[in-house]
Amino acid sequence: MVDLGRLSARGFTLIEVLVALCLLSLAALSIVNLQWRSLYATHQSALHRSAMQLAIEIADELRAGTTPDGPTLAAWTDRAAAVLPGGRVVVCRDASPWDAAAGAFRWTCEAAAGPLLVKLAWQEGGGAPPAPQLVVPVAPGQP
Repeated sequence: MVDLGRLSARGFTLIEVLVALCLLSLAALSIVNLQWRSLYATHQSALHRSAMQLAIEIADELRAGTTPDGPTLAAWTDRAAAVLPGGRVVVCRDASPWDAAAGAFRWTCEAAAGPLLVKLAWQEGGGAPPAPQLVVPVAPGQP
């Protein structure tokens, strides 16, 4: 005759196996979430790097004497759209590009005597960019 009390002590119960599977599943989901966040951060970093390179190229062209007129600005906008998803570029003089109330840069330009700026943004998840994500000064303000 087999002693059932002694046999149950030798193996795992079904509940122990289910608890172990739940813990392993949570660990696997956490690793997948970490990998997803890492890929997202890498993608955002690549977009920011591309935007910075484009802004520096535009600033260099402006320093070389290019005027930000209609065709030139359209070409820069096309380059931004080609490099960045939903890329947008604004080149203007602005004495105060930062909006303290909104906690972000603003697209509008206020003063003609401010520094020449390149304002650049791209989509992060859909829709038009609400505010410039990158502002690069080209030249100091005019007295």
